[in-house]
Amino acid sequence: MNRGVIANRDIEGRWWLLGKPDAVQYGILHFDPDEGLVLETKEARAQSEAEIFEGLTEAGNENDGGTIIGRDRHDQPVTLFFCARCGDESSAGLRVMRFHAGYALMGREVPSWQDVRLNSIRMDFTGLNSWLGFHPFNRKCEDGVAYVGYRYPDDFVFPVQEGVELRIVAEGSIRDGAKDDNSLTLSEKRLFELRWSAAADMKQVHQWTLLLQRFLSLAMGKPVYVRSLRGFMDDRDHQHISTPIVLLKKNSGAVTAEELVLPGETLFSFEDVKEHFGEIFNRWLEYTTRLDAVIDLYFAVVFNQSLYIDHRFLLLAQALERYHVVQIGGSRESPKEFDKRLREASSLLGEEHFTFFYEKLKWANEKTLFQRLNELLETRRGLSADVIHEFPDFAKVVKNTRNYSTHWDPSLEKKAAKGAHLVRLVDCMRLLLANLFLTDLGLPTTAMSHALKSRFVEYE
Repeated sequence: MNRGVIANRDIEGRWWLLGKPDAVQYGILHFDPDEGLVLETKEARAQSEAEIFEGLTEAGNENDGGTIIGRDRHDQPVTLFFCARCGDESSAGLRVMRFHAGYALMGREVPSWQDVRLNSIRMDFTGLNSWLGFHPFNRKCEDGVAYVGYRYPDDFVFPVQEGVELRIVAEGSIRDGAKDDNSLTLSEKRLFELRWSAAADMKQVHQWTLLLQRFLSLAMGKPVYVRSLRGFMDDRDHQHISTPIVLLKKNSGAVTAEELVLPGETLFSFEDVKEHFGEIFNRWLEYTTRLDAVIDLYFAVVFNQSLYIDHRFLLLAQALERYHVVQIGGSRESPKEFDKRLREASSLLGEEHFTFFYEKLKWANEKTLFQRLNELLETRRGLSADVIHEFPDFAKVVKNTRNYSTHWDPSLEKKAAKGAHLVRLVDCMRLLLANLFLTDLGLPTTAMSHALKSRFVEYE
């Protein structure tokens, strides 16, 4: 299990349930990163058939906006959002109610999800310390006295947008040794911190977290997960609260994610981009907006390793096609010439036949997948040659495999990639997309060298 990941926990407390703010219940909030949040309350009384039926009925209704307020055993506030009743039971005079919750806000009572606004957040990502390459602590001895301090005592600060500041900050901890030992254990880790001049709502928090997660996943060449997220919120007097708010939610994959990132595995390291990190990340913000569909398709493959290889292939083929549309574009001929061609076809075919074929004809000016791939390889020849060298007929193989997988045309069965051949093809497609991203972002040649050497095949 990764150290630092917010792991399984049970939070005992008092809870004021949906629609019943005056009725307190006692119960336990169960949290599992892979399963999410479930609140279970128990009451020493029998439950009537009507109440059981009511619970079952509510379980089937949409109740995404439900908020439950609670206090843990230390009397600290807990707020649960997007709660829905998921079933009751009654036995031996004990009434049990269960609720699924989408999010838990530890440390603050907030009336609704729309009222959650944070001035800053700190995010710990899997593999981050390895990728940053920071050596923990700087040790020195003067006059017989040992001193320990951060090797990089100052934050790395990157203004990324007006009113938004991105930082790499350090956090250290000291832990006593064994009872019979006077030693201390020192540990240090680095986190990303985002600060907003105007408080950000949770939609903005999610968007920025996803941007960072995907950027780091591209850099490391493997899925990267948020290990923990803490936020800071101003109070009504606009005094900054030093106690962080911990956000709990379903976080599948974080517990089992690889923590060690070896230099040969990364597409680029922080050292490669340290001097221009702010500029490159700003380009990433603009880039993900312009190529949103391409980025979504690419990371659908990165973060869903359980997908069948055929599905991975189809997603990457669609991503490459869409990349061409956005970055290169163009049609087979000018719209003016194509309109003229349509009018001539209408005259030759007659209105009845033209109407029948129109749905097909109106798309005839769009370039085919084969044409788009060939143009893409031609315009990015210096990049693509090394990436797909084992597929000299790359465009044709992708086209035939896509058409066979989509239409199940028997004539293409022997021309489509299958088995280990398909695995290598998917690997090349994914690596090609990653390198296209790096080139567009203006990554230095050292980063490109890492990428070309990283043949990260993840399939059995």
